Amino acid sequence: MQPLFLDIETIARPGAEVLLEEPQAPANYKDAAKIEAYIAEAKAKQREKMALDMDCCEIVTIGVAVDDPPAIAAAVGDGRYSCEGELLAAFWEYVDGMMNTLVIGYNIGEFDLPTLYWRSFLLGVTPSVPQEQWDYRPYQKAPVLDMMQVLSRWGKKPYRSLKRTCQLCGIPEPTGDGADVGAMSPEERIAHCKSDVEATRNLYNKGRGYYWQ
Repeated sequence: MQPLFLDIETIARPGAEVLLEEPQAPANYKDAAKIEAYIAEAKAKQREKMALDMDCCEIVTIGVAVDDPPAIAAAVGDGRYSCEGELLAAFWEYVDGMMNTLVIGYNIGEFDLPTLYWRSFLLGVTPSVPQEQWDYRPYQKAPVLDMMQVLSRWGKKPYRSLKRTCQLCGIPEPTGDGADVGAMSPEERIAHCKSDVEATRNLYNKGRGYYWQ
């Protein structure tokens, strides 16, 4: 199967705060000031997680690599794509026809692919590859290989970040931090996403013969 290495970057979608549930202080909180402080802190934590919530996020960067050529990436605002819908349409056009493909990523089965399909669905962008073709199944390594899940034994062992795993394996780690994507320029997002894809491919090659073929 042809390997396709994939990574996306997301940010909190402006205006999606209205989708967040209103937090409630514990029933034993009686002091008004403590209740207000608890709710404010809970709302702040909710907002911090919006970029990883499929309902509240926006895909701003997509990076790919096929086989051995260098990774490529595109971002909203990079001069080619002005919105998330255009970026998604370009991605599906790029992968059109890639049916016999092993899609490889780090947390790709739990986040990247579900988010790509869900955001496409919500925005009315038709995928060129049906979801069942790239269906992620726990405890299986094809047609989707989620290396984070495999290396953690599908959550039985602690999860490690891609950067930490690369450090342990002695391979070049990705540059930048996904938590900072919201503050990055489109060019910085592209550079970060491409480094994630390259790190993903290096990790895949490192693990061949040990954890996957």
